[in-house]
Amino acid sequence: MPSNVIRSVVTPEGIIAAHTSGLVVFTPNRGASRQIVLPAAATSMLALVGPQQRANRLLVGDRGGALHVLMLPQMELLSTHQLGDVPVSALESQSKDDSLRLVAGLQDGRVLVVGDDIPGGIMPLFRVDGPVSLIRCVDDQLHVNCGWERHIRHWNGDHVSSSRPHRQLSLTEATPAPG
Repeated sequence: MPSNVIRSVVTPEGIIAAHTSGLVVFTPNRGASRQIVLPAAATSMLALVGPQQRANRLLVGDRGGALHVLMLPQMELLSTHQLGDVPVSALESQSKDDSLRLVAGLQDGRVLVVGDDIPGGIMPLFRVDGPVSLIRCVDDQLHVNCGWERHIRHWNGDHVSSSRPHRQLSLTEATPAPG
């Protein structure tokens, strides 16, 4: 009996489903399904688009703190990086100067970068208070969400200071929505 699907990614080429058992299945629009069994259940997934504008890599963060890089559509394991001992809760990628950096957030608030251009392959960046639920790379900044709270940081972990302060509008200052 198959286990429950806990994560999924939909691409133009097909559907990728991760199961509680560690099984990850790619079901293409045409052709046979391919699968791989990882040592722990997936907690986050991100498909990367290659030079031919097709998903060619799949990042899978797992419950055991590992980041797996799979080749699509073959579902071959290219590499595994052990980031910690808590679940990987968020993934992002950034292409810079012909290199690819993978950014991972962990459930304990740590944010790390993985890449071939990183000494040792993995580098801790900073820690936030609470589980990382979302990471976005915007220019040279990292936007890290912990639930509803957002942290905007430079790659070295320093807080980004806003050039214009945020101001809460009162109800009398707010513009009404059109008709």
